[in-house]
Amino acid sequence: YVQIVSLSQGLQLDAVGAVLVFLLQLALLPVMMIWAASWFTGAGFALGSGSSTTPFETLLGPLPSLPLFGAIPQGWGTAGTLAPALVVVLGVVVGVLGVRTTGMRRLSWSAALSLPVVAGVLAGLAMAGLGALATGALGPDRLAETGPAPWLFGGLAAGELALGMLLGVTAGRLDVSRLKETVPELLSSGRGSA
Repeated sequence: YVQIVSLSQGLQLDAVGAVLVFLLQLALLPVMMIWAASWFTGAGFALGSGSSTTPFETLLGPLPSLPLFGAIPQGWGTAGTLAPALVVVLGVVVGVLGVRTTGMRRLSWSAALSLPVVAGVLAGLAMAGLGALATGALGPDRLAETGPAPWLFGGLAAGELALGMLLGVTAGRLDVSRLKETVPELLSSGRGSA
């Protein structure tokens, strides 16, 4: 917040300039949302050649004085693994909700576990496409390279979401009450045969 305010005050805009900068930032908001999604997968994004912004580290050069760039997060170091872990947790939630709201409980295990893999691949392809759309130039020279690496972004998104959805579908399909009944039966049949 402090960086955004200081960048805004540093521009010293009149009312018309403030409205134009606001509209420019509003137009950039969808691109920044895609960059944020890439950041959470761990792929990160570039803001100029030789720069990198990931959950693990941030290496930036000089940037245009848009207040929106004040929201670029610093790397979290070793705690950066929390960002991709959140994507996996999102996949777990989607998997559990998918099992509970659809007829996936009636499917065979192989069919139920293949759906999250297919969904993860499709989500990864969608993210790669969005990443390609959010890649381009913000200016001349070093600012000619900005945005995420589309295939890295898509691949990480596919893997993390598929893993989470597989865990969620598996957890959602396990029937705890049935397990409580089955385990004592298995234990008693194991004792009787011994």
